[in-house]
Amino acid sequence: MKIKFNNTTYETDKEIPLIKACFAVKAPITFGCRIGMCGTCKVTIHGDLSNVSDKNEAEEDFTDKDNERLACQCVVKGDIEVEQ
Repeated sequence: MKIKFNNTTYETDKEIPLIKACFAVKAPITFGCRIGMCGTCKVTIHGDLSNVSDKNEAEEDFTDKDNERLACQCVVKGDIEVEQ
């Protein structure tokens, strides 16, 4: 699967927390608390939303649109593109 960040792509063959992929490619996404309490890492997911985990309660508090997610809470299950 491929996770695209601007001009960088992270590839893996298994599900991965989005935060780990961000750190692996040094994506320009700001992280504050890293536990879903601050909303600093809010991103927009482009692509099939079934390729990410369902939103948890923390994400519901900080996001308005279906494709907005917290990078510290989201698990990637398939190809997506991430925009901050």
